[in-house]
Amino acid sequence: MDFSRIKYLIERYNAGELSKEEWSEFRSALSNEHFFTALSDDLAHTFAEIKSGETAESNERSRVFPLLVKKWMWYAAAAVLIAISGVLYFSTDRKQTLPAVADTRTEVPLKHDIAPGANRAMLTLSDGTVIYLDSATAGMLAHEGSSVIRKTADGRIVYSPENAADAGKVMYNSMSTPRGGQYTLVLPDGSKVWLNAASSITYPTTFSGEERTVSITGEVYFEVQKDAGRPFIVKTIHESIKVLGTHFNVNAYADEAFVKTSLLEGRVMVNQEVLQPGQAYYNGKVVPTNIAQDIAWKNGVFDFDDVEFAVAIRQLSRWYNLDVQYDTDIPKIRFGGKIDRNLNLSQVLKVIDGVGAHFELNGRVLHIIR
Repeated sequence: MDFSRIKYLIERYNAGELSKEEWSEFRSALSNEHFFTALSDDLAHTFAEIKSGETAESNERSRVFPLLVKKWMWYAAAAVLIAISGVLYFSTDRKQTLPAVADTRTEVPLKHDIAPGANRAMLTLSDGTVIYLDSATAGMLAHEGSSVIRKTADGRIVYSPENAADAGKVMYNSMSTPRGGQYTLVLPDGSKVWLNAASSITYPTTFSGEERTVSITGEVYFEVQKDAGRPFIVKTIHESIKVLGTHFNVNAYADEAFVKTSLLEGRVMVNQEVLQPGQAYYNGKVVPTNIAQDIAWKNGVFDFDDVEFAVAIRQLSRWYNLDVQYDTDIPKIRFGGKIDRNLNLSQVLKVIDGVGAHFELNGRVLHIIR
């Protein structure tokens, strides 16, 4: 293979400008046994030219020799790095490593861009009144039973018991996030709750009984206040999770093929099975789990390490409020890598474009193409 062509493809790769045809050519080049031979031959030719010079011209060449070698080595190093990642990046039916986010100097061409999700949620009061929290001003929002509901300056919703006269009244509120939204809530007992995109939680405005019970959909992270006399119960469509005081994450999206409860600290009981920190209850079984990956969303990261293509795309669809259309078969690959959730969609697509498929955006419909 001609070195000038290799150099051209590497330059196009680094600039993020490879066409689909050039992607195919580049993939073929990386798997070609003569790929590095071409690089070596070009370097050997450069060495021979400089060594054979015996005139003033050769002296001039000697002065530029370090520059030539440095430039060649830059291209060779780039090729080596690309080829090493290519062992996984371009293999089929295997884990495929994502390029570093820092390398996204250009984006996949889009007619328009989509910003990442933000603090967006709806609070539904016991009488059906809906408060859109992203546009609500900080301060008191409502009285519900014995609690006063406030929005803090940093955007959290906090329930504070203040109306003793209404202590016997039990009312139910719910908070729900849309696709492209997330939110933080402090329950009447002081427990903290983080809602991921397309999620919801229903809860009483005061915990007055022997148990503190809430119901959720989607994905929710909890830091539960300890109260030995009143266990905290989380209900999903399929499970009941009992805790006394602990940190844990529940992933119960209806469009996923699993329900997963992951424990960070403390103890929880899921359907009569007790979890220890670092374990998860996954589709009816207690298994070890990667806690950092399970709560990466809460920490502002997509952790796609060993994640199926379709599962990763569903995460993107929730966070960027996208509908997904597969114009090809779903790629049978697993990703490897992490992406910042604060990036615009174009930057994320730049990272994953070519990993199993290409992408086109039409309005808010993301097309998966070959």
